[in-house]
Amino acid sequence: MTELRATSPDGYPVTARDTGSGPRSTYFEHTDHTDHANGSTSPNGAASSTDFTGSTGSTGSTGFTGSDSANGSIGSTGPTGSDNANSANSSTDSTGSTSPTDLNSSHSSNHSESSKPPTTPTTLLIIHPGGGDLTSWDAVATLLRPDFRVVQPQRRIYAPGADITLPHSVAVEAADVLAITEILEPPIVLVGHSSGAVAALEAALATPSAYAGLVLYEPPLPTRSLVGGAAVVEARAVFEKGDPVEAMRIHLRDIVRFPGDLVDAMLADEQTQQAFTTHAGAQIADAEAIDALGVGTERFAALDVPTVLIEGDTSPAHLRERLADLAAVLPDAEVVTLAGQGHIAHIAAPDLLAETVRRAARRFVAAHESEAANRG
Repeated sequence: MTELRATSPDGYPVTARDTGSGPRSTYFEHTDHTDHANGSTSPNGAASSTDFTGSTGSTGSTGFTGSDSANGSIGSTGPTGSDNANSANSSTDSTGSTSPTDLNSSHSSNHSESSKPPTTPTTLLIIHPGGGDLTSWDAVATLLRPDFRVVQPQRRIYAPGADITLPHSVAVEAADVLAITEILEPPIVLVGHSSGAVAALEAALATPSAYAGLVLYEPPLPTRSLVGGAAVVEARAVFEKGDPVEAMRIHLRDIVRFPGDLVDAMLADEQTQQAFTTHAGAQIADAEAIDALGVGTERFAALDVPTVLIEGDTSPAHLRERLADLAAVLPDAEVVTLAGQGHIAHIAAPDLLAETVRRAARRFVAAHESEAANRG
């Protein structure tokens, strides 16, 4: 396991954990061509490969069923019930969304598909959700390593001891994603969850040719209305007065949209409260940055990158609505619904989520290889 390093355009040193590859995929060795003194990166974009010293301080699980290190993430469903990895074996909802087992018979993608592992080495670049660090997807990443090289960047506002520059912007996060992308070998499948999916989407919009496909799990986009709105303004004011607990109460109740009595019970638990308040400032900055994108979806109409959009059928209604709005405008998108899951399938059903990502990535790469062969 190694640490990759890249430099974002503003000079920020972006780091990512590179788990290498398992027996069914090839691992690329890189050497460091980054001039850390002046923040420049060589044109060939080779990555630094050094010993990884460990996790970045995930807040860990809390005492509530189904809660996790990403508890405070925008749109998280928190302690909803969970089921096993077989929960979505044959579901198709009224909108035509498919379950993971139906992914290879997609009715909205025109790409060729294969049930076999791709012959071209593939990197999964996973952008973690808010409320935690890069380790929040470890359960899923572990299941994907036998088939893919898995790279997990650390989002800057959720890094331990992060000094958050305000106003934060999704453009900054997208630039960080692209900085890591530039030091990786294609094909790359970009995976994002919650606000991490928003950053991934913005990166793909800026440089669509960099990715063979996108897998986005419930990005909370302001499609018809702002995500934070007046609630994030209130949460910021309370946070600045020195009350992160009340700020997270507002965030969970009015932005994530948990029932008020559930929020009160969660924050009454010391361990759960600590998990939320550790990243309170980052959570608020995240919501503010997403709102700053403005309401609407028109600009995504030109993003012609094959995309799988993942939703849980128990997720908050506003997240599913926002996902449907995005699916309607993207040229090549399919919605996959995880039966019995909400916004935290990476914790509640990692096997199911990993299989969904795996099938999508294999299909994307098969299409990528086919198109390359046709061009040749």
